[in-house]
Amino acid sequence: MLGLGFGTPDRQFLQRNYSQFITTENQMDTVTLPTDYEPKALDRGAFGFDFCSVNTKSLGCIHSAEQLERLWQDLVKQGLPLSNMSQAFIVYDICLMRMNRSPAVPAWASLPQLVDFIGAIERGKQAPGLDRRIKQAINNFRGIMRRGIRFDNEDEFMKQVIELSKAVDSWLAEIRVLWFLIKRGHNLSLPPKGNDFTVKDTGIKIEVKARLEHMPRELYSPQEQPNEVFSGSTFSSSGLLMTIGLLVSDEVKEAFDRKQAQILVVDISHSFCGWLLPVISQFGKAPLDFGMALDEAISLANKGTSSVVVYCHSIGTIGRFYALAMNKHDVDLFVSAGQETLRAVEKKVTSRQILELLSKLDND
Repeated sequence: MLGLGFGTPDRQFLQRNYSQFITTENQMDTVTLPTDYEPKALDRGAFGFDFCSVNTKSLGCIHSAEQLERLWQDLVKQGLPLSNMSQAFIVYDICLMRMNRSPAVPAWASLPQLVDFIGAIERGKQAPGLDRRIKQAINNFRGIMRRGIRFDNEDEFMKQVIELSKAVDSWLAEIRVLWFLIKRGHNLSLPPKGNDFTVKDTGIKIEVKARLEHMPRELYSPQEQPNEVFSGSTFSSSGLLMTIGLLVSDEVKEAFDRKQAQILVVDISHSFCGWLLPVISQFGKAPLDFGMALDEAISLANKGTSSVVVYCHSIGTIGRFYALAMNKHDVDLFVSAGQETLRAVEKKVTSRQILELLSKLDND
């Protein structure tokens, strides 16, 4: 499979088709890499190339495709190596598609989002230290690309592109949170060292992390039917929150114990559990608004209570963010319960018995 697209009759969310770059002769495939890595505004709000594009509304972009094209060019002039980064991601996607391991959303889609949010926060210019932080990020990406991407060694290439992807997603998580906080009217500063952000009036310290995981294809197949574990009759909100607590437990320790933050924000979009927040929103019938979750975390911090905000970015008809703010004390309780459940799993307890245990936790 060398092509894939998602969409509705009136709008394509994303598409890629690399067949034009593959030729087969004597049972040997040859890949001729694309030469143009300057994306353009395309029809119906699409942005990208003729062989790989995303819809700006489906990504939840702040800017239009035409504005993204100009912002992209401006950041290239500032030294951000977007063309080289695009080439690495496109080749990575071609490799995955040829191995039938390609994700629904290509790695390249993170770059338009990065450009989108950098353009939004640059336009605001409301956070002291922002220009320095952007320059640091550009220099970091330039350093990664200067070290080179090994196109001649597949194993090394895969490792290097995954590290590049992690760097992009980590920076993207940070500037997303910054933009949402500024949009909500919070006055922030970006210190040169220490925490990611500080609320100017109160000194509240905020840490931002991205939970990034890459899973081998052989582990994709579920061991049980998902609808037997998570159905309307057996849904356990505590079970999902416990899973999220376990997922971010390492980030919680670092943010609160080592960096003395009052608020931790974690992007779980690229984790195995990124789908949990939309599930909680659906079954709990709660909007899980990102901005409201951040406001709640700030309010808790003003009262002396530490909190954790987890969020995920969902791509669809219209891209949106789901987020949940949790008291750190509650997170610690969920982690403790999760560790107890994991010990039960090690003793070969069935998933249905675990759900019964979680139902009791819901009722307590």
